[in-house]
Amino acid sequence: MSNPQTLENPCRSQEQPEQTVGAHASTNCYKDADMSRPESLLPSNSSSTAADILPQLDFAPETNDEKPRGEPSVRSALSDRIYDTARPGPSGLTFNSQRVVAAVESMLPEDARRYSTDDNFRRSIDAAVSTLDVPTQRYVSALLSQVAETGERPKVDLPETILRNGMVNASIDQSMPVIESLFARNPELRDRLRNADPASLTAQERALKETIGEVVNTALFAAYGLRGPNEAINLERTLAENSFWSTGAFSLDMKARLQQKTISFFEQAAVASPQELQALVRSGGISTGERNLIKSIADNGGVMTPEHRYMATLFKALNRTDPNFIEWRTRH
Repeated sequence: MSNPQTLENPCRSQEQPEQTVGAHASTNCYKDADMSRPESLLPSNSSSTAADILPQLDFAPETNDEKPRGEPSVRSALSDRIYDTARPGPSGLTFNSQRVVAAVESMLPEDARRYSTDDNFRRSIDAAVSTLDVPTQRYVSALLSQVAETGERPKVDLPETILRNGMVNASIDQSMPVIESLFARNPELRDRLRNADPASLTAQERALKETIGEVVNTALFAAYGLRGPNEAINLERTLAENSFWSTGAFSLDMKARLQQKTISFFEQAAVASPQELQALVRSGGISTGERNLIKSIADNGGVMTPEHRYMATLFKALNRTDPNFIEWRTRH
């Protein structure tokens, strides 16, 4: 722990590994620094959930005589790694988001079992997570929700990947294909997120809906700009948003307009209906070379070859729509 005035602790080097703050704290160091308990650094009016949990934490077991006998300890590799990032702030403890995320993602099997069965331990971890920024809370809470249910280390599937992309502010090109894959695999979830009463959604479903909504709004902002407070509702933008939630993907011509010509764009175009392709061509959103690439994928049964993927990546990287930019010569 750092002295709140100097941010320097003479008893522990800044270079010391994060896992050792509690296990190796010296009795003399704590007494000399007047830090026999970490919560003594908090303001007396602190309302931090983490601060309420701290008296249960056995940070210095060799000198802690205050802890009632028989009270379960919440010390573990996971709690040590998380609480070693704690620093006092104006309203309670603050934590290093990146290190909390890493600690949860790589938790030990024994910590996963304990999180699932030990209420005190679970509260101590949840208290720290509750202080993080909202996108990080969404992702970490989704992982911990898994652990609470299964007692096993968390796994990152499509929903967790979407939340993680939201946490790191990933690009639309990175985020949208994952969202489309989730909705294609689970249309019932898409319908539930779209139509269900928000009060009936689980915490993780709400987090997923909010994150996906943010991605959709960011994508549409690129095409329509930010709507002012007195500006009339843009019907075209509203239709595009409704279309996304009803189908699980933007239309081809909307993707072209949003410059989302990723691998999935060409895969989608290769199996699209004639009406969708006509709308795409009429919009002027693709070049002759891109049209030839789509036809080549369609002629291959809608399956992209490595050469197709290379060409799609090349079109995207160069961001060119000049019909004479490149000649596609694939023959079947």
